[in-house]
Amino acid sequence: MNLNSTPKICFIIGMMPRTGTNWAYDILMQSNHTGNIGPIWEDNLLNHVETLESAAKKIASSWDSKWKADHQKIEVLRLTESLQKNFELGLEKFIHQQFLTSSCEADNPTYLILKSPNAWHIKPPKTLLQRNKCIILTRNPHDLIASGMASFGWRLFGACNRYIESTKAIVQLNDSCNQCLTISFEDLKENLCESAQQLYNYLDISLPSFDFSSLAVRGKSPTKKNEKMTWTAQGITSKEQIQKDKTSKIFMSKIQHMVVSELCIPAGKSLGYSFGAQKTPNVVRWGIRAAFRLFCFVRKLKG
Repeated sequence: MNLNSTPKICFIIGMMPRTGTNWAYDILMQSNHTGNIGPIWEDNLLNHVETLESAAKKIASSWDSKWKADHQKIEVLRLTESLQKNFELGLEKFIHQQFLTSSCEADNPTYLILKSPNAWHIKPPKTLLQRNKCIILTRNPHDLIASGMASFGWRLFGACNRYIESTKAIVQLNDSCNQCLTISFEDLKENLCESAQQLYNYLDISLPSFDFSSLAVRGKSPTKKNEKMTWTAQGITSKEQIQKDKTSKIFMSKIQHMVVSELCIPAGKSLGYSFGAQKTPNVVRWGIRAAFRLFCFVRKLKG
């Protein structure tokens, strides 16, 4: 298959669930230049690129000198990189074969859109993002964790740990693949039209004539955990709703807010968020840190 003649791939990666991957996906799917991805809804393909790297390393480490490859470190390194790049080409070919002929509603789409709501442990691919595109969605740690606790029953320390680790993965991904576009859930809420234009500009395709405020957004309700819900973007992006969310501080108690502040604000700052001065007493801060270290230690022991 000639990869130059096939659609490019746009990966949408949410740092965690509740960051708007469905929303961004639906915005892009209003164009005739984007393809319907069909049966694989939340693909998580980039979450497992590390497996390809591991396989390449194992093959290179067991390479026999009779197979015309020296055991010098530089040769093993080159062999590993070459294998991983070819593995990723195979994954890209799989994506095209899986979706292009059977699942794309658009005629000759420019992009196939795949999404994953989880940046947990994603490592930068060697090849996939050089020819394709990647949109990363972020969110303020307080609002994100509060929403996940209310909707999915997340545990506080576990959610904080995932936020920190997902932030590290995103920073590494941006450092290695500087062509990625990072957009925040807050921008989607407060500047919906401008954010939609930014998404389309990134893919270099024209913005369709569509009222994005009327778009039906899919997700889960904080009060109806087992039901799939839809609502219009207008209900989220209205000035009244934005102000209500800001004043209510979304479902989080004072102690929970302090825990998230102490643990996740450094990660949030690395994503470009700004925060006011924290007034948590030192003894409380030390207690939070000690409890979190114990949580991470126990979790590591459990694997």
